[in-house]
Amino acid sequence: MNDHDSLQEYLKEIRKYPLLSFEEELSLSKKIQEGDLSARKQLIESNLRLVVTVGRKYAAPDMPLLDIIQEGNMGLITAAQKYEFSYNVRFSTYACWWIQQAITRAIANKRRMIRLPFRKEELAGRIRRTSAELYQRFSRHPTNEEIARELCLPVREVSDIIVSSGTVSSLDLQLDDDDSLSLKDVLPDRTYCPEEQFMKQYTRDCIMQILEGLKENERDIMIKRYNLDDSGKPVTLKNIGQQYGVSAETIRQVELRVLRKLQARSRELHEMLYS
Repeated sequence: MNDHDSLQEYLKEIRKYPLLSFEEELSLSKKIQEGDLSARKQLIESNLRLVVTVGRKYAAPDMPLLDIIQEGNMGLITAAQKYEFSYNVRFSTYACWWIQQAITRAIANKRRMIRLPFRKEELAGRIRRTSAELYQRFSRHPTNEEIARELCLPVREVSDIIVSSGTVSSLDLQLDDDDSLSLKDVLPDRTYCPEEQFMKQYTRDCIMQILEGLKENERDIMIKRYNLDDSGKPVTLKNIGQQYGVSAETIRQVELRVLRKLQARSRELHEMLYS
């Protein structure tokens, strides 16, 4: 059986698992937290098609779609283990990040001749994105010192990551017989990173969900102070005070009070994002 036939057989197999409603997902999550393995199995099986949908975006000639799906399924399993009904979000929204993370990590490891530890792989990605942002800002390639300063990291660590994560191929590698096309001519623009944008949006959604537990004026102040609705720039204490008819110091006291509340719930936010 070739890869195409195997893929079709797999797609046929997973279609037999029915999709779940939001209420069913929450119910299964409660059972999973009580140690019900069959509930976890059902949650995973009902979302196998989600992995296929996400995985198709990463299809490449050097990595069969079935391999990509297999890696994505590992992320799905992790998501099912960590998902909690208290998050009050659809499982697909929560699981999508874990699926993408598992796939991109696997692709990066496969394409790299020298495999990096996952923490260093993530750091290499941050360095690449920061370098691209600084390039746009300065209209030139940033130095290692500028990248390190932007990321608040030691210059030596940034330099070591850049060296260890470097590609083996030369950018001047010729891709055709008449030497008119080189590797650097066809490299895609990585300035925009869908995974990064997804995580930023997911983080904002999680924070907004936690803010729902605050009083209306407290929530409004925090949204304005930290530009959580992406409406523009953070608003100053003075300007918010003018809107409410109070002093900047009063707004600062409200902000500090809310931050203490959020600090008490910081573990919940950390669990939603990283655990």
